[in-house]
Amino acid sequence: MSTPAHHTTTRAERELYYYLYRYHREDNHKIRARLRRRIVQLHRERAAAQTGA
Repeated sequence: MSTPAHHTTTRAERELYYYLYRYHREDNHKIRARLRRRIVQLHRERAAAQTGA
């Protein structure tokens, strides 16, 4: 997945990545999997918004 040079992360995305990093040391696969699905969903929403604009 390539990232455009003008890519900016929203606050929600930064928070999700922070929690993903924070929980990375913990053995909590359920939370990590849920966060990953949310991040994927955010990327899909952004892609849809870009193509629709």
